[in-house]
Amino acid sequence: MIGILSDFNEYNELFVDVLTKDFEHLSDSELLNKSLEFKNRIKAGEDINKLLPEAYALVSEVIYRKFGFKPHREQLMGAISIFEGKGVEMKTGEGK
Repeated sequence: MIGILSDFNEYNELFVDVLTKDFEHLSDSELLNKSLEFKNRIKAGEDINKLLPEAYALVSEVIYRKFGFKPHREQLMGAISIFEGKGVEMKTGEGK
């Protein structure tokens, strides 16, 4: 992934946090409620950056249930980078 490799260590720590969040045990309706919980936590003033590992883990689980695969590390790192307002360029085959 071009443009992110220089920030790899920074993103790797967040990526590990994402992997430690486990939403497999939640039902589909509980996943939806988790999403609403995130919105309420942000409205209540919680720092969105502290919420990111849970949010990316939730999205990863939803993608798995809908499409049958989990996003790759490079895809999550790209999403994190885009969230931070950075430009992202991925080579062919990196799962855009």
